[in-house]
Amino acid sequence: KEILQSSIKEHAPGCVFPVLVPNAKGLQAALAAGAKEVTLLAAASDTFAQRNTNCTVEENLQRAKAVLEAAKEAQCAVRAAISVCLGCPYKGEVSPKRVAQVACRLLEDGCEEVVVCDTIGTGTAASVWRLLEALEGSGVPMEKVGVHFH
Repeated sequence: KEILQSSIKEHAPGCVFPVLVPNAKGLQAALAAGAKEVTLLAAASDTFAQRNTNCTVEENLQRAKAVLEAAKEAQCAVRAAISVCLGCPYKGEVSPKRVAQVACRLLEDGCEEVVVCDTIGTGTAASVWRLLEALEGSGVPMEKVGVHFH
């Protein structure tokens, strides 16, 4: 809290510090500290979601919707970081179609951007291409897609 407040106070007025939030409690803490933008955690694999946040992807998306609604009310911008888009450490390959479904839900529920993450560093040029094609083919506007690779 103190770090964010100090950073906001000491930097230029137009500077934004996105805060990573896993849930509604995290959003409330970020807002209380002065956050104007947050990055919401999501996952594309049930196994990863279960082990990381103790819920399924569907339960995670339901939680995300509540966070998005509260953020909108607080006039806080939200992007989502979707973990394990190019491979899960527990189940292996993750379907690009599944990633696209998660991305669509997050955008429909109010995310301004979705970031597809190669959480474990298994992505290749070909797998990234397949993922981006699946996103575009599912109607996800490419200008609303960010990428995070290792």
